[in-house]
Amino acid sequence: YDSLGAVGVLSAGATANVGLDVDVYGDIPTSCTSNWLVTVTNTTDTDSHNSNSAYGLTSIDLGAPGTDITSTYPNNSYFSISGTSMATPHVAGAIALMYSVPCPQFIAAYKANPSAVALIIKDSLLNSVDQISALNGITVTRGRLNLHKAVKSVEKYCASLSTGLSYDNQAIAALVDCFPNPSDGNLKIKLRTTQKNNSVNVSTLLGQTIKTIELDNSASFEAVHQLDLTDLPSGIYFVNASLNGKLTNTIKVCIRK
Repeated sequence: YDSLGAVGVLSAGATANVGLDVDVYGDIPTSCTSNWLVTVTNTTDTDSHNSNSAYGLTSIDLGAPGTDITSTYPNNSYFSISGTSMATPHVAGAIALMYSVPCPQFIAAYKANPSAVALIIKDSLLNSVDQISALNGITVTRGRLNLHKAVKSVEKYCASLSTGLSYDNQAIAALVDCFPNPSDGNLKIKLRTTQKNNSVNVSTLLGQTIKTIELDNSASFEAVHQLDLTDLPSGIYFVNASLNGKLTNTIKVCIRK
């Protein structure tokens, strides 16, 4: 998934069709930690979580409709099917539609730095979900896919780029990696950016920012920065970078002591 991400490809992965916590039991592919993998569980038409699908507060990104979905079936027929394999294509299709929206400036940025812009698409997708109580505490976003909001988020991003500036002057960036993860609090991040004024925000699962760290403004386009989070207690946190006040994608980090 990292190799695909390096050339700008996001992958959507279906979690298991069994009601277990993949953070505890593991799953392939949805326990993989690649930043370019979007992991999906199954929701119903009443916005409940299908009890026959897996979940995970740190491993499963979002839910999507996957219960009683009409799909193609052998012998030129259609059938109502349930499962995470029904939910995940909705997310893959949403990503494809989001890629069909961008303006010329966005496309130029994607050609120049496909991996970073792919993460912008992922971040836009995850930040545009409808948060629902059924997914609270069992998924990263606590939400279900909202296709309309996802497309609108890309339209808004394109509008922010339509300023006549060249790509090199745009706040195009991505937080590429956080490692080691899990960490004892001594964390390194890899950041790709065309901007110099950068900082890193650390927030709780509830979205409360608890730490902001200014980065070395002389860093190159791709640089590794050391973060000292040893003062934080064990738990799950979200890390993102701020470029002149504009947030990049978010990475979930586990601190264990």
